[in-house]
Amino acid sequence: MQVSSDGWWEKENFDTLIRIVLEVAGNASAVFSGALIRPHVHLMFDRGDPTDEGKEILLKVEEVGSELVRRETIDDALLNFISLPLFSHEIH
Repeated sequence: MQVSSDGWWEKENFDTLIRIVLEVAGNASAVFSGALIRPHVHLMFDRGDPTDEGKEILLKVEEVGSELVRRETIDDALLNFISLPLFSHEIH
């Protein structure tokens, strides 16, 4: 499982990192369960407190942890939800 966050807007900025983690996992004969990616993470918070959207994302992150422990896999729809933009780049 890879967990990454940053201030970049596009989640595609993580592609190289994901490729590296996949290669390392393969070399170590480890299972890669998925990549939990959260671009522009700073927009989830307002003065240190989670926004309403941020709270929803954090709940989904907890769900990912539970699912990983229970099923040893993570639903792609859940990972995609966590990485969705909070609003359009044009508005930002």
